[in-house]
Amino acid sequence: IRIRMKRVYTFVVSCASLALVLALVFMRGTILKALSGTPDTFSCDLVVAENQALRSARSFGFTRNRRYFEADLYSKYPFNDKEILVIDAGSDDGMKVGMPVFLRENILIGRISSIKKTQSEVETIFNSSWRSSVFIGSRKIKAVLRGGKSPILELVPKNAVLEKGDSVANSSPNFPLGAYIGTVLNIYNDGSDLWFTADVDTGYSIQDARSVFVIADFQ
Repeated sequence: IRIRMKRVYTFVVSCASLALVLALVFMRGTILKALSGTPDTFSCDLVVAENQALRSARSFGFTRNRRYFEADLYSKYPFNDKEILVIDAGSDDGMKVGMPVFLRENILIGRISSIKKTQSEVETIFNSSWRSSVFIGSRKIKAVLRGGKSPILELVPKNAVLEKGDSVANSSPNFPLGAYIGTVLNIYNDGSDLWFTADVDTGYSIQDARSVFVIADFQ
């Protein structure tokens, strides 16, 4: 009986070892990807940004029941340009100039600026020509978002109570009210007696994005 039990034990251990080896083989790609820190790093950053966006949505009353059209991004590698993105959707897909474009459901990154039959260009908040009105924090402090490689907030009232980490959300009628943009990073005194300026931390790197979401029912 002992010999039989020993054989059974040996068989079970062998099967478990084989299963472990097979699991490691199949997981090898995932493990290497995690160690490389490329798309997975973006995923982690995006999760943090999405959580912040959800908290912002509760504060600003952002309406989430909208119709989104997912579109893949073209790559200009190695000359990536985050100011203007090109998506694989155009007039044939119902795209129109001015449609808001989101990185995820509540993270505003831009708007469609030009259209072809099967492609569209997206002007992003990282474009130096971008200007839009925003709210800051739960007090809904009014400011202007100026685009750029590092977007900034302008015309923040000097008497406003502004803190690092406050949410920045859209207040322009050109986009859904309360759509998340980022958080306040650094606050500066621009030498004016009336205004502050501040850096905006979007919490992600747009160069790592693979697709975006166009709001198809916002007019």
